[in-house]
Amino acid sequence: WRYSTPGEVQSWGGEDGRQAAWSPGGWAYDTLRRSYAAAAVVAGTLYVHAGLLPAVATAAVEATRRDSGGADTADEQLDPAHALTQRVWADIESEAEDEVLGDSGPLWTRVLAKGDEGHACAFLASSLAAWNATRMVVGHTPQLLGVRTRCGGRLVMADTGMSSYYGGPMSAVEVVAGGAPVFYPPE
Repeated sequence: WRYSTPGEVQSWGGEDGRQAAWSPGGWAYDTLRRSYAAAAVVAGTLYVHAGLLPAVATAAVEATRRDSGGADTADEQLDPAHALTQRVWADIESEAEDEVLGDSGPLWTRVLAKGDEGHACAFLASSLAAWNATRMVVGHTPQLLGVRTRCGGRLVMADTGMSSYYGGPMSAVEVVAGGAPVFYPPE
């Protein structure tokens, strides 16, 4: 709630209303459940909320191979992003305490954005290789001075904290062949 004004809390019907909306069976939860993907690879770029560490990245690829019987297919159901998304939602619904929902999971990790450069870049290289991607774009760890990169530009940290709580700059990253230019609107 630290980002919420009293008016926003009341717009949910108070704290109980917000809790009900975001619990399994609540309208907000169900909407997010239907439309949220834990990760996606588009044109060689892996998009994930906080980052994807090797153990979770490899587990999603292994689950995909297991579910496909080893078949090489473009079926959405056999995509590692689909496998990871299914695991995230299953863990949320069972209230599992594991690496997917914990501090090293794709929703919470800050290892790639804030960890030791050598370790972070090694983890990044392993995860990108597992998912056949060349770059990862993450949010979750605000970069209040603007979009930043690590690991030779292979990690793009796109969360600039543009909410009023953080006061960072508005920005947009356009991922195109050969680069990822950043745009800042004039002040």
